[in-house]
Amino acid sequence: MAAPVASWKEEGLKRVSKVKKLPAECMKHVQAGDDSLAKQILAAVLRASSRKNEPVKLADVAEVMYGPGQKDKLDVVRLTMDKTLIRCGIVDKIYFSDRDVRYFPVAYRFQEVSRVETGSGSKIEQLVGDAIALPREFWPVPSEYFELLTAKGAAEDALAKLEADHSLGAVEDRTYEATRKSLVKETEDLTKKLGRYAEIDDAMK
Repeated sequence: MAAPVASWKEEGLKRVSKVKKLPAECMKHVQAGDDSLAKQILAAVLRASSRKNEPVKLADVAEVMYGPGQKDKLDVVRLTMDKTLIRCGIVDKIYFSDRDVRYFPVAYRFQEVSRVETGSGSKIEQLVGDAIALPREFWPVPSEYFELLTAKGAAEDALAKLEADHSLGAVEDRTYEATRKSLVKETEDLTKKLGRYAEIDDAMK
């Protein structure tokens, strides 16, 4: 049985903020250029779960790949996912009940690691290359985050233009002071609201 989750939207944000370490044999499933069945299934899990903002059923995944009513494809999709994406820890297989099994991405960024044995016999993890991110359009990031970013950017641009215009004498002091005060407050308020998404801010950069 799945552990209780207060909100799958919040759980999705937590998974956006993490970087999952994978061995080389598993990284192929998330790397660009791979058109294997496992990669196609991963893309379908991403698309289906981003639509619903929660774990999805096998039928949801198959429908994205093949269209509705393709029950004969379910076993192939399930077996392939079990042997690749689930075994590698890329996709979670979540048991809501004995007959209700669903799937959800473990993370949205992945880092290849290799295990190196030291002279003392201990093993350490060594990072290989850069982290690979899955397509951002399928990340479970609320639209509010992007709206706030856009609004903050617009306020900052307006403030910069105001400063430039004032320095050229195009804006009188009284108008400058009042407008600047308003724009500074707006920027501060937007920054405070964006603070709710601090855990994903670094991932989105």
